[in-house]
Parts: sequence; structure tokens; C-alpha cells
Amino acid sequence: MNPTGALRARQVFLVLIAANAAIAIGAILGVGSGDARWQVLGTSSVISAGSLVVAANAATIERARPGWLPWAAAVPALGAAAMTVTGIWAEPVQEVEPYWKLVGVLATLGLAATAIGLLALPRLIDAWRTAQWTAQIAAAVIGGMIVTSIVREDEGSVRAYGVSAVIFAAATIVVLVGARVAARGTPADEGVAPASLTHCPHCGGRLDRPVTPEAEPVR
Repeated sequence: MNPTGALRARQVFLVLIAANAAIAIGAILGVGSGDARWQVLGTSSVISAGSLVVAANAATIERARPGWLPWAAAVPALGAAAMTVTGIWAEPVQEVEPYWKLVGVLATLGLAATAIGLLALPRLIDAWRTAQWTAQIAAAVIGGMIVTSIVREDEGSVRAYGVSAVIFAAATIVVLVGARVAARGTPADEGVAPASLTHCPHCGGRLDRPVTPEAEPVR
């Protein structure tokens, strides 16, 4: 685990939530004119999206799966969020096309890396891991196609997007099923390794190191 990194991610998450709440309260109280209000609402929406990305990557940082990828996901996502908020309020950059292209590229990289990291969380054995890798590769392919479309100003192949999306969805469903089976403590020889416990099931306290529960005998 990486408790220090996870703690920092949670701190960033709480700061973003507090900032978002303050902005939302300002919008409710009617701060500013009509133009300012949509800017406030837009800023609130962007901060909400950034908070979700940070929260998602906090889980992968805590479990150190898959290593550096959560940071590679959070940094461009937060960069895209910061640039979007800047673009909402700064008129000089609102019509600058390269600026928004960069925002789109950073956001795509952050979201794709976040999806890959979340898919890596379940500890599956070889029988299920193929679907896990397939979903991660599909997410990377979709992200790469979107980035290419943004840079080249080309919509890309609809068929390629469709095929990749179907593969990603199907493989992700398999991973979710495998994770659910693992959470129930199914023996490894049935397809999924038992999930490791990180907290005491009785008092809720954090364990010094993860413990893999013994599977119950099949009746």
C-alpha cells in the first residue's frame, strides 16, 4: 500500500469538495450577473468532475495498483480541470483553439488512465485476468483514438470507436463479475483469488498488512 500518497489524494479530494461547496453556495445566493452565474456553475461542475477523478485514483494509490499510473492519471486530469476553469473566466483564452485542444488531450489522458487503474484493482487469476488486460488495452486504444482525433481535427473511424467500446464494455463486465466473486471469497480454483482484507472485520481497524482469508469449504 501507499498510505502517504492515498492520504494526499484524499486531502486534495476534500479541498476540492469544500471549494465546490463554496462555489455552489455562491451560485445559489445569486453572486454576479447572468454571465457570471454560468461561469460559477461551470466552475462548480468542473471541480465536481475533478473531485471524482481524484477520489477514483485515491483507491488505486492506496493499494499501489498499478504503481505510478494513478499519479499519471490525476495530474493531467487536474491540469485539464484547472485550464478549463481558467478558460471559463479568462476571456483572452476562450477563443484560442490550441488551448482547448490541450485541455481535451489532458482530460482524455487522465480519464483513460483512471479507467485503466480502476480496472487493475481486482486481483484476478489467469482465467479472469485476460478480460482484465483486454479492458485496459481497449481503454488505452479508445483514449489514443480520441487524442488523435483532437490533434488531427478528424472525427476518426466510427467503426473503430464502436468495436473498441463494445470490447471495453464486455471485458469490463467480466472484470466486475470476477471482482464480485472474489469479494465473496470464492476459492482460487474456481476462477478468482480471494480478496485480501485490509481492515479488521470485527472492529474495523486497519491491519498492519493485508490478510487473505481462507476459503470456506464447498458444501
